Amino acid sequence: MGSSESEVVNVASPYGLSCGDKSRLDREFMFHPPKPDQSRRYEVIRAKAKDYAWQLMVLCPPSLELSMAVTRLEEAVMWASAAIARNESGELPVGE
Repeated sequence: MGSSESEVVNVASPYGLSCGDKSRLDREFMFHPPKPDQSRRYEVIRAKAKDYAWQLMVLCPPSLELSMAVTRLEEAVMWASAAIARNESGELPVGE
């Protein structure tokens, strides 16, 4: 069973949530359905990352380091996608 805003875990803590903290949590943990112009950019980001991962796997010997590099590339794709999903109002500035 998960907790929600109305179910506060009963643990003594000197910390509280500011309005900024609440806004951040609302933005970061909500579903962000893609806006019409975003899907194509997600595809481009994933395709470019896949191409780069391919190059890494061709140029580097199998190793923990290679595995970590590919994992970090996956993380970069995730963060780039989150940047788009979380921070766009839906309308891009004209001319950009």
